[in-house]
Amino acid sequence: MIVETVELTPEDAQKLLNASQGSRQRVLRKSLVERIEHAIRTGQWRETHQPIALNADGVVIDGQHRLTAIARADRPVMVMIARGVPDETFDVIDTGAARGPSDVLTLGGFTNAAQLAAAVRMMLAYDVVVGSTDSFGSVRKLFTSAEILQAAQSERGSELERCLNATRVTSLSLGRAGFAPWL
Repeated sequence: MIVETVELTPEDAQKLLNASQGSRQRVLRKSLVERIEHAIRTGQWRETHQPIALNADGVVIDGQHRLTAIARADRPVMVMIARGVPDETFDVIDTGAARGPSDVLTLGGFTNAAQLAAAVRMMLAYDVVVGSTDSFGSVRKLFTSAEILQAAQSERGSELERCLNATRVTSLSLGRAGFAPWL
């Protein structure tokens, strides 16, 4: 197996996808591709330790969502590519838990991370849809965990966190803990 860091162009990403058509792949999740594409377009893309994995025939066995987003974002990015990855590894790739926005907020020291992540996501979606024809549903999953953390650390995020704490106290005093997310 050979691992290298390369600047991958949208055209090269599309070539890798084309070479992999008809191979065993997961169903492409539109919201995930859109989130990665958004990260690329807004300068949030970061090269990580996780390479795009190609088997000995050059078929993608890990990375179709990233490659699709790179091709659609129409911007080159730095990625690691592992070539000659044994086909048998396909069954054990991505079997761990994904790190979501609430995990990132918890690691950032926030309490009520799940509620705060949802509230921040809605705040960011509101900023996008106001004055446009977009709907909340069409934009709410665009935001990366990094964007949600950054927004939670902002003044507006601090205000949201204070409101969430107040709703938690109110709902607990009413004896209805389930009201907190609704409030």
